[in-house]
Amino acid sequence: MVFAHQIRNVVAEYLSNDLDAKGFLCKFSALSYNVRKNGEAEAIRLSDQIESCLVELRAGCIKQLQLHAILRELIHASDVNVFYMPVCFPVSVNQYSGLEKEFPAYQASSDTSHAVEFGSTVFLPS
Repeated sequence: MVFAHQIRNVVAEYLSNDLDAKGFLCKFSALSYNVRKNGEAEAIRLSDQIESCLVELRAGCIKQLQLHAILRELIHASDVNVFYMPVCFPVSVNQYSGLEKEFPAYQASSDTSHAVEFGSTVFLPS
């Protein structure tokens, strides 16, 4: 199975001049061959984007410097800033807080008995 980090490593080697263009194409071709059958979704997306950039370079639509800039963006596009925030709900999310004021003698619950339709609310005496 081909993973996106493998493709990113090959691109990073090329961008750092550890690989020449021919070496990059050989390694990338080996990874992207049958990537739709043997690759994860992120690897498929990444290889498609790189292949389209290589096509644009070959057609003369972009220059080598532009290719390098695009490849840098592609390998760092998945770097995501993650922030954790503790969330505290004062009352239950599934409970309507105004219900006790309107119907003080009844408590709301969800019931799926055959006499009640699925997902409906039934008022039960407390």
